Amino acid sequence: MTPQVVSGQLARRNVVVITLPGTPDALVRSTEDTLRQAGATPTGRVEVDESWIEGSQGERTAALRRAAGEQGTDPQAVPANRLGGLVLAEAVSVRQDNPGDRATNPGLDVLVEAGLVSATPDAPRRADSAVVLWPGLSAPDGENRVVPAWADLVTAVGLSGRPVVGVSNGTPDPATGAPDGLVSALRDSAEVSGAMSTIDDGARPVGQVAMVLALREEYSGRSGHYGLDKDASAVAPKVESP
Repeated sequence: MTPQVVSGQLARRNVVVITLPGTPDALVRSTEDTLRQAGATPTGRVEVDESWIEGSQGERTAALRRAAGEQGTDPQAVPANRLGGLVLAEAVSVRQDNPGDRATNPGLDVLVEAGLVSATPDAPRRADSAVVLWPGLSAPDGENRVVPAWADLVTAVGLSGRPVVGVSNGTPDPATGAPDGLVSALRDSAEVSGAMSTIDDGARPVGQVAMVLALREEYSGRSGHYGLDKDASAVAPKVESP
């Protein structure tokens, strides 16, 4: 049923797929396939490395500042916890109000050389929107800073002025059905909840449909939060004729 529902919903749109560490290959493949079924062109895949949050903070900061310089951004003018996501978004996508040069990837070479990301193809054409994928992540507990660290990155991508949808593979604990910690963090943030959309059940066909329809809404400036968790506003946006 998915192809019929999503067909034409993203016609002529260009979408970059960004993945966090541990994202299941099946989720990546199904997302790229669903985007194509919706009429979009996946411009490339950018895989964020674990070193983004676990490597040397000094080396990471230095690399991000170099990349920001290539993009014409003053790193001192951007909050430290937002610089990485902004640099990443600018390297692989363009703003709707400032399309710029889609054939170049300012700063991407710096991120790759620093081991922070890898890209397929090596120099993907810059997209006009982004889908960010991640595995089910447990809520923060004590010293566990994984979710807050990734929340900083995804939040900054979401605030970068592009249509952005964040998609979780689903619950990190199928036995209990516990909600994804990163999804919850983004939805609980007044800063980002109105700036990007989230999907909490991306591994399910209905989650894939929701991803496409949410991205369609993002192009019209409307954000929403969809899926099966209690804090979702609906299972999916309404289906409209493309």
